[in-house]
Amino acid sequence: MNMFEELMRRGYSTKVSGTWYLKTAAEMTRDAGRPLMLTKEVYPAIARLMKTTPTAVERSMRTSIGKAEPGRTNTEVVRELALGMIHHED
Repeated sequence: MNMFEELMRRGYSTKVSGTWYLKTAAEMTRDAGRPLMLTKEVYPAIARLMKTTPTAVERSMRTSIGKAEPGRTNTEVVRELALGMIHHED
C-alpha cells in the first residue's frame, strides 16, 4: 500500500495541504533513519519547499489529523506513517 492509499484508508483527504505535508514529513523521517524534531527540522524544511511558514505547515497538519484521527498528535502520526513505510519496503 502506498502512502496516499494509507492516508485515504485512515480518512485523510488528499485535496488538502496538510495531508501532503504529512506525507512529506513521513518521507523525511523515513529517509533520515531516525526520529526528527518536527518544530526544528521538519516544519521549516517543508515550509521552504512549499514557500510558506513553519506555523502554516504545523497548523495544516494538525487540522488534517484532527479531521481524520481526532485526539492524535502530529508527532504520533508522522512517526507511525514513517515506520509503516519502512516496514513496507522490507
